[in-house]
Amino acid sequence: MSGGPWGWMAVLALLIYCIRVAGPRYMRDKEPADMRPYLLVVNGLTFGGYITGFCTGLWYANWGLYAFSCSALDPSDTSITMWIRKSVGYVFFGGKVWDFCR
Repeated sequence: MSGGPWGWMAVLALLIYCIRVAGPRYMRDKEPADMRPYLLVVNGLTFGGYITGFCTGLWYANWGLYAFSCSALDPSDTSITMWIRKSVGYVFFGGKVWDFCR
């Protein structure tokens, strides 16, 4: 889709059509589903993941002292502590993207 804006405009038009026309037409005669139990599980897992990640991040960042020391990251540092620090950051970022997209 690098030939101009027409490809993205077609995707956007298809998305709007599905949301405004095809979706309501498909769901016209369907019973509403009770999603509360599933939402409770998903929200509980999300909240638990954030709390676990926050506490783990604080612990490996020396309760915030490492984060505020403004030291440069050493790319040759392959310690497990540095790996966990990076992993917690990536998991937090992925969690925020997941939270935004759902």
